[in-house]
Amino acid sequence: MIAHTLRPVESIHFLPVELNAETLRAAFEKVERFAG
Repeated sequence: MIAHTLRPVESIHFLPVELNAETLRAAFEKVERFAG
């Protein structure tokens, strides 16, 4: 998916505004795992 190729900050724009902070944390954790 295109969202995965984009940087974390840019991918946030694709996410719904309704997402909770917990969901964002989970998303960032996944990004860190892929980046790591």
